[in-house]
Amino acid sequence: MLDRSLSAARRGCLVAFIALAGSPVALAQWTSDASLNTPVCTAVGDQIQPKLKRAPDGSFRLAWFDNRSGGYDVYIQKLSSAGVPEWTADGVLIADRNQSSTNDFDMEIDAEGNAFVGFSDDRQGSPLKATVAKVDPAGTVLWQRNLASAGTANDPRLLVMGDGSVVVAYIASLTGPTNAAIELYRLNTADGSNVWAGSGRVTQSEPSPVRPYNTGDLARADGDNFWLTIRRATGTSFSSGRHVYCQKFDGAGVAQLPNTTAPMPLLLWNTDGLSIAFYPPAIADGEGGLFTAWYGGPSNNFKNRVQRVDSAGVIRYATPPQGSTTGSQANCSADFIAATGDMFLCWPEKNSNQSLTGVGAQRFDVDGNPQWGTSGVTILPLGATDKSFVQGLASADGAYTVAWFDYTDAINQTVRATRINADGGNAWSPDPIVTVSSNATAKGRMVSERDGNSIVLAWHENRNGSNNIYVQRLNADGSLGVDPVLRCSAADIAYDNGEALPPLGQPGGTNNGVTEADYNVFFANFFDSLPICDIANDDGSPLPPFGPLATNNGVTEGDYNLFFSIFFDGCPA
Repeated sequence: MLDRSLSAARRGCLVAFIALAGSPVALAQWTSDASLNTPVCTAVGDQIQPKLKRAPDGSFRLAWFDNRSGGYDVYIQKLSSAGVPEWTADGVLIADRNQSSTNDFDMEIDAEGNAFVGFSDDRQGSPLKATVAKVDPAGTVLWQRNLASAGTANDPRLLVMGDGSVVVAYIASLTGPTNAAIELYRLNTADGSNVWAGSGRVTQSEPSPVRPYNTGDLARADGDNFWLTIRRATGTSFSSGRHVYCQKFDGAGVAQLPNTTAPMPLLLWNTDGLSIAFYPPAIADGEGGLFTAWYGGPSNNFKNRVQRVDSAGVIRYATPPQGSTTGSQANCSADFIAATGDMFLCWPEKNSNQSLTGVGAQRFDVDGNPQWGTSGVTILPLGATDKSFVQGLASADGAYTVAWFDYTDAINQTVRATRINADGGNAWSPDPIVTVSSNATAKGRMVSERDGNSIVLAWHENRNGSNNIYVQRLNADGSLGVDPVLRCSAADIAYDNGEALPPLGQPGGTNNGVTEADYNVFFANFFDSLPICDIANDDGSPLPPFGPLATNNGVTEGDYNLFFSIFFDGCPA
């Protein structure tokens, strides 16, 4: 650890330095305080159901539903790589709706950092239609496209294609024999116009006999093709069985399986039924194929399973592997790492009468073989307190970070997390589980996004009398806030003798990390705005290679704040 002891004279110099520099701006970084987290929107009224995506430059977009002015409107905000909101405080309005309730929606980011947000919309009147909006990196809504539908549109899913166009798929609730179909469009990135010919709309349905189709998810396939997962019902009643199917489309929206002459979705599972609230994810396998997962069965014995389909539409696993052969697993979360071909699952574990809840996880190799035993890893054994929104993201090294809501009573929750090594052992010690949000309050709809080997979590929470949006960065070592290793490396600007490190100095000196030599060099050069002090973006986040490049106007208070927060807060050993 960095030695914090400084002589009285040096402390006096620092006091004078701060006085000369003026009052520093607040540190523009992810908070490390689990009782605070990072607020994204704390406007009046309820803000709920956040969606979170990372842009290629390391910044993030969050979208949510917001009833600050009546009706659940659609808002969006940009966070810098340091976790600082960059657009209008409390978000940019996309759609002023009058809807008193909500359903699901989606957001995706393209290679240029533009956000596409898809949602059900009542602004054109009844019935609801699907709208897709494009928001540029400056927070300007470039266009909105309201999509014509044969019925009421719900739960849109989006997919950005290689040319920047966006595919949208949604559930169309219909009258008449079809009952529910899936409608798809492909929209030009420039103006939201149709890519596909005619009406621009492709429909997946099965009206005779009635087999309602519900959208699962979208994923890229090979070339200009894409995958759609489908939850297909056996009938229209509440008790009808719900099964897992998929279909592959070419770039023109033509279904490919089993062939283009007589296309029919590919059956993946119909042995028992899916939960009414679960829709199978679509995850690209990096080879043009598809990974998906689901849970189903009787309510006292749910089992989760995975399946892989190759680019030709051939099912890889004759029997879909289970995450665990024991217990009852609900609402699984899936992730995939292309580097190894491994797939990961996590889930809340239940006893037969669902009175007890635990948390489990499993890793599968490319051939579907469980890697953490037939029962997976027990993160938390069965206990009386409920756990929900269990979700995980894997790293290229095979480690798996899992987070969940941990109920303190029937209403309130904290956020907790753990990290599992590739071999199934605990990555963190002495306590393998950390608290991400310590406030025992009513929370909902947690989502997660990868940020290198770290993850960022977002949720809505009733902390101040109404629901607001909060986020938290969780690092690979279990710490909260800015990555401690990269953050400290940014302040390591000199050898122990005070000579500048490369590229501003010559190689070959002794360097024991951030020491008083770095302090002396920074102190001596800051007021002259010399390049050696330019270690941060204007928002206080580390410059490359220790963080993504954002707005940087040379030596500013962002550099000052980052350096001295590192120097006095200490660095990992």
